[in-house]
Amino acid sequence: MLYSPHILKKKFVNKVVNKYNEVISSSEEWKEMGRCRCDDNSTEHFTTDNGSIYTPKYHIVCDKCQISEGDEVKVYSDDGSYRGGGKVYNAPKCNYLGYMSIYV
Repeated sequence: MLYSPHILKKKFVNKVVNKYNEVISSSEEWKEMGRCRCDDNSTEHFTTDNGSIYTPKYHIVCDKCQISEGDEVKVYSDDGSYRGGGKVYNAPKCNYLGYMSIYV
């Protein structure tokens, strides 16, 4: 991407389970996924299958990476200040170009 002033991070949760599939311990870490552009979103509206309307708070454009619906992401500015984030609602990938749009 030519214009990417922000840094995208994704939450990874590591769980240790016993033989009964009970969680013994868990830890989380935020890994950097690359550069991105995070825009405030107030114009896009999505209608879910059950008819409810969802308005995402942020529209994030980044290079293709391993982010899918349901993941938690955060976006930071170059100076380290928090820009925005939340749970990914929709993460379509572009077929021919090397970027994806994420709606949070």
